[in-house]
Amino acid sequence: MKQSIDMVLLSNNGALHDDVTLKQIMVIEHIRYAVLEDDEGITFVKVTIDENGNTLLTDISDDSEFNNVYNFYHKNPLDH
Repeated sequence: MKQSIDMVLLSNNGALHDDVTLKQIMVIEHIRYAVLEDDEGITFVKVTIDENGNTLLTDISDDSEFNNVYNFYHKNPLDH
């Protein structure tokens, strides 16, 4: 069963992003990535857990890493 999760995100600079949907979690080479969708389209973020157990979503700043995640997502469709 596939179910999207709707959420509101607050960025480090204080910007509020509402109506964000978590579409999918992918694991590539032992690193977790989230597929997020909003009214502008789909993007990918890295999922990490800090020392307190909090889940953090961080931008993928390296272009080759982003392209790797993008290609993995499009080559391994999960009804998207």
